[in-house]
Amino acid sequence: MADTFLYDALCLGAHPDDVEMAMGGTVAALSAAGRKVMILSLTRGEMGTWGSPALRAEEAAEAARILGCDHRILDLPDSRLSADPPTRERVARLLRELRPRLLFAPWPHSRASHMDGRANVDHLACGILARDAAKLARLGKALDGKGEAHAVQRVYYYMLPAEPRPTFAVDVSEHEETLIEAISAYRSQMDIGRGGRSLLDILLLDRRATGSRLHVALAEPFLCEDVVGGSAEQLFQL
Repeated sequence: MADTFLYDALCLGAHPDDVEMAMGGTVAALSAAGRKVMILSLTRGEMGTWGSPALRAEEAAEAARILGCDHRILDLPDSRLSADPPTRERVARLLRELRPRLLFAPWPHSRASHMDGRANVDHLACGILARDAAKLARLGKALDGKGEAHAVQRVYYYMLPAEPRPTFAVDVSEHEETLIEAISAYRSQMDIGRGGRSLLDILLLDRRATGSRLHVALAEPFLCEDVVGGSAEQLFQL
């Protein structure tokens, strides 16, 4: 099956701001390199403590402008996102429509506590949806045979807990200003904090910790469940 890719990367999030806050630097880097990227939020974030769906939609549009990417927001139920068959089929149809080369989504197996956003039930469901919809989208007879089958090249996961260790991390140091501007576009969320630290400080601190592993200022971690391989020469490109 020869695939035509319309997007280089499709970044799924359960809520507006998930992608930007977890991998906004990578989106900025991809866009700066001329890659076509879309951020797709599965819900409008209507159950969030801060902001309204209308405001968060405005914020998402501004963040996408800053990052140089496209964006779309669906109307699946916030706090009740499910990887049930109808939802899985809806996401699979979107994969056939948008035809991304790479698919990004939250890590679906986090065992963090209820206070840790990485274990939010919507985030976990979003990751499972990404994996299962990617499989469904490539099966020619699935979805009543509607739409041309599409095989995502690889699924990468973001929003990782301490374990397992990332497969790789992207150096986003040179995109720090764009990253901060994109995160800050979600002004309704900026009052969130932990232990006296602002949300922005926490997000940058995580990236500095990952960056220290690469000996760079800022990096964003990802995990892939597939074997990532290539030619021997590619070892020198990593």
